[in-house]
Amino acid sequence: MEIQQGDERASYGDAVLEKLSQRLTVEFGKGFSKRNLERMRKFYVCFPIATTVSSQLSWSHYLELIEIDEEFKRSFYMKETINSKWSVRELQRQRDSLLYERLTLSADKEKILELSEKGQILKTSKDLVKDPFVLEFLDIKENTNYLESDLEKNVKFYNKTLTNFIIENFNYTIDKFTIYFKKLAK
Repeated sequence: MEIQQGDERASYGDAVLEKLSQRLTVEFGKGFSKRNLERMRKFYVCFPIATTVSSQLSWSHYLELIEIDEEFKRSFYMKETINSKWSVRELQRQRDSLLYERLTLSADKEKILELSEKGQILKTSKDLVKDPFVLEFLDIKENTNYLESDLEKNVKFYNKTLTNFIIENFNYTIDKFTIYFKKLAK
């Protein structure tokens, strides 16, 4: 950081990293490619204090975590990975499913801050559900007291609506093709 004088990336950084990579590889062997050095630097920037690093996570976990720019979000995923004993693949899946964003949308800000510091706290059996469905297109208001019949009613309504839309557009398209082919036949 001092060589860069606080700049996130110095203009000569690429050349320095390339030379450093070559010197370290000669002296210590494999594992010091330019790409790995960039990852090591990013790891240091994300976790500058050694006590924030957990021995419960592998380097592969940390490679996933350092890709997260937001500190609270990264902290949330780190705590969840440790508490839930996620594999790297599960961490990737949870990130790809936007778990943090979904929780942010469904909870107040203080709750999210608490989650990022402590991880998800399991208080009831409902907290164990790992894969909640995101069905915002069903227009069900945010509420935890759903009846299965409510969900079924909305699914049937939207299924019928979508089916009618498809049939109407299909018929319209068929009519257009019929007119077009009749013109060609003349």
